[in-house]
Amino acid sequence: MTRMVARMRRTLGRMGQALRGGGELEDRLHFLGAVGAMLFVTLVATLFWVQQSLGRAQRHLVEQAVPAEQGIARVETSIGEAFRRQAQVSTTVDLAQLAPLRDRAAVEQPLRQAARDIAATLADVSPDVAARAGEIARHVEVFLAADADLLGAVERRHLLQAAFEKELGAIDGDLRALVEDSQAVAGMLRLEYVLVLRGIAESLDRGAPRIDLVRQAVLGDVRGALDDTGELANAVLALGWLGGKIGLAVSSDAINSIAANELPQIRARLARLIASLDRRTGARPEAAARVRTLAKRFEDVAPRIMDEKRDGSLVALRRRVVAEAGAASATRARAIAAASVLTADATFLRQAVGEFVAASVRAQASTSTTSRSFSAIVTFLGLCGCWVAGRRLRQGASELRGKNRRLTELKDNLETLNANLETKVAERTSDLQRVLDSMNEGLAIVSLDGTLRAERSRAFVEWFGDPGRTPIWDILFPGDGNQAGMFQCGFEQIVDAIIPFEVAIDQLPRQIRRGERVLELELRAVDAGGRLDAVLFVIRDVTERIGAIAAERAAREEQKVVANLLRDRRGFGRSIEEIHGLIAAAAGPGDGVSLRRALHTIKGNCAVLGFMAMAERAHALEEQLERDGELPAAEVDSLRICFQASLQRIHEHIEQGRGRIDVDSDDYALLLAQLKRREDYDAILALVERWELQPMAAILHGLGGHARRLSEQMGRRVEVEVDGNGIRVSDELRPFCASLVHAVRNAIDHGIETPEARAAAGKPEVGRLRLSASVDADALVVRVADDGAGVDVERVRRRAMELGLPSETRADVLAAVFADGLSTRADVTEISGRGVGTSALRAACRALGGRVEIASEWGRGTELRCILPLAALGMSGTRLAGAA
Repeated sequence: MTRMVARMRRTLGRMGQALRGGGELEDRLHFLGAVGAMLFVTLVATLFWVQQSLGRAQRHLVEQAVPAEQGIARVETSIGEAFRRQAQVSTTVDLAQLAPLRDRAAVEQPLRQAARDIAATLADVSPDVAARAGEIARHVEVFLAADADLLGAVERRHLLQAAFEKELGAIDGDLRALVEDSQAVAGMLRLEYVLVLRGIAESLDRGAPRIDLVRQAVLGDVRGALDDTGELANAVLALGWLGGKIGLAVSSDAINSIAANELPQIRARLARLIASLDRRTGARPEAAARVRTLAKRFEDVAPRIMDEKRDGSLVALRRRVVAEAGAASATRARAIAAASVLTADATFLRQAVGEFVAASVRAQASTSTTSRSFSAIVTFLGLCGCWVAGRRLRQGASELRGKNRRLTELKDNLETLNANLETKVAERTSDLQRVLDSMNEGLAIVSLDGTLRAERSRAFVEWFGDPGRTPIWDILFPGDGNQAGMFQCGFEQIVDAIIPFEVAIDQLPRQIRRGERVLELELRAVDAGGRLDAVLFVIRDVTERIGAIAAERAAREEQKVVANLLRDRRGFGRSIEEIHGLIAAAAGPGDGVSLRRALHTIKGNCAVLGFMAMAERAHALEEQLERDGELPAAEVDSLRICFQASLQRIHEHIEQGRGRIDVDSDDYALLLAQLKRREDYDAILALVERWELQPMAAILHGLGGHARRLSEQMGRRVEVEVDGNGIRVSDELRPFCASLVHAVRNAIDHGIETPEARAAAGKPEVGRLRLSASVDADALVVRVADDGAGVDVERVRRRAMELGLPSETRADVLAAVFADGLSTRADVTEISGRGVGTSALRAACRALGGRVEIASEWGRGTELRCILPLAALGMSGTRLAGAA
């Protein structure tokens, strides 16, 4: 050992002499060899360190980042699939439609497995990420529990609905039996009544009528019992109608109203009639037996309809159906909240994985930079050593050439290392493309010149194909130069950065159509060095979601329309015919004013009847007419097509009401009183002929309901008072009645203030709107009065002066309210702002030879009076209002 140490000392000393320029050639060769050996060992160690560092970073990406990204994508995909399935569950109408949706394995298993995979792969990234990854499994269970609860609630609702419909069918059969029993009793009584009339006829042949038989025919029990059987049949039919009304009730308040008001009244009415029949037929055994059977049947069927303590009654079943529907809605909201939490978890983990990937990339870049720098330094030092040795060994040219060969080999090794690094970068890019292809969204990165970069998801390629160098606006709107040009302008605003990115993207369309698909666009900024480098397009297929929303909206609209139809079938039919006429007028030749009036009236009447899609379409055409100054024939024809589609959904209800004449209890009582008083035939005929006319009260009640809905929509409160005074009107007044909607809409929009404004003015928070009709002297007067703000005379005067209308006196200003195009609104809404509503009302009055007047007091209210001469209508006051 001592000799070895001494030998090493001698060698080092000789190498030191060679470094200083002394020593023998052998010493210089030793020095050169030592320098080369040190350089080789250093480079090999550097290569080993680089390989270990890059391999470790690559393993992290392959074993953690990519599986985590895939797991997060599966979670988001499963949530989307669960939402689609929940939408299908919520829109099912019976158990048969629900049966294929019971299997939840396709949602549960992938979601749970993805949560477990995420927790496993991200367990050692960082404490925060590991904790969030562990929480996602619990959030998944909360979401799946809400999904299961939703299925259960919908299933219970369908079971209850089926039980309700079954019981309703059974009750309908029992009610038909009740009607048959009453008809049987009526048949027996009619036979006896005929015998009495025959006896009277025989006594007349003998010279004088029998007073006892006449008294029996007029005042006897048989006559009264016959009247009772007729009224009983009508009451049974009314009870059946209430059963159907219970089936249409969509809230507990509606059921409470029926159970507390209408059902007790009809039950008391039936009990009274049955008791009367029992009393009147007591002396007739066969008829009395029939009446007892009828009474027993009624005692059996009445609790099945209205006994709330009975689980199987119609009222109880419908309450449970409504309760289960509410529970399903609450469960759906809970599922949405749980999905939001899961989405937040996925977003957090995706950002964490992105940061992890970015850190790995930075580590690889740092390793590459360090290795290059260190290699350069070592190489420089080696070259310096070789240069010194060369200076010392002029005679050792062969050794220097050997040194150069080794350096060349090291250079080749470095180039090979760089090639390996490029290969690994390409593999990472391939992994990123696989991640993109696993997503359901269409993802594409768009350069600032509008062309697409290579990175895009498979869904994008499936929807749009391979665009090559085509700009993004031509890809989204192929064949539509206007839309493509507008999108290009908006995209250039983003690139120019004149306005903030978030404001600029709000100017671009959010949705586009691609064949049968509806695609939703989301734009995100891709920054580089603090500046916008590209724009990420995230495109989602929202076709099913929009379809579900449209189906739900159509169902709500159909319920409102059917309710209005059942309230007044004949008035509803006349309104439908009026709308058809307005559509035909809009499609026919005419000036712009007539077209605006027709569209505005269509919008108002459709809103009154509940055709909200039709009202929105008419409003859109108004906007287009205001913008372009004209409407193509195809656009007007689309209004007719939209209305036909709306009517097709309620075709069955419309057909059921054709040919029917509805008679209210007051008209029936009046007829009965006239018959009992044996009044003049012409008076009775005039009363019955009036039944073909439409009650003015029904028209005003429909307008009143529309006023209440408008006030709720605008955040106001109004109490509507209706007084029809028993007036009925003919079809000649249909255009005028249709135009009354403009007066009601103006009263709510311009007249009734908000509750806060009314309280500040010392008024009750609830406004009052009175709709009335009366016959004054030789005219029919229809009034629309409110206690709102009144007409702002000065503001109307300024608008009248702008339009060149007379405005000298107060009367001139109030008359200008009815001019075409005059509106005091600064902006146009779906309710008012176009200045055609009141002009349409005035035109309708003038067409009937009448006039319209307005009286207003600022801060106190406004009254609109439509005065129509009876002579021009070809009617008299008696024909309009009847006899009291």
